[in-house]
Amino acid sequence: MTRIFAILLLLAQASATKVLPATDVKASDIQATVKEEIAKKLTDVPIRTVDAGGHNVSIAVVHRDKGTNLTGMAAHDKVSEVYYVVEGAGTSATQ
Repeated sequence: MTRIFAILLLLAQASATKVLPATDVKASDIQATVKEEIAKKLTDVPIRTVDAGGHNVSIAVVHRDKGTNLTGMAAHDKVSEVYYVVEGAGTSATQ
C-alpha cells in the first residue's frame, strides 16, 4: 500500500510540472531585423523574449558600425544572452 501511495505521489508531481513551449525564430525574421536595424541606424533590436522557467532568454540583433565607440554597458537581471557573431569582431566583458 505504501508503494502504491509513493507511485501516485510521484505521478502527481510529474503531472504538475509546467512544460514550456518551444520557441522558433526564423532566419528570415533575423535577416529582416538586420536590414531594418542598419537602415534605421539602430544598435540593439529585440526579436523575442521567452520565459525559460523563471529566467528570460532574449533573442535580439545587435549591430555596430565599424569604428563605433561605445562607452556604456547593458545590465540584465535573470536574462540569459547568447551571441552568434556573423561578421567582424568585438569584446564582451562580464562582471
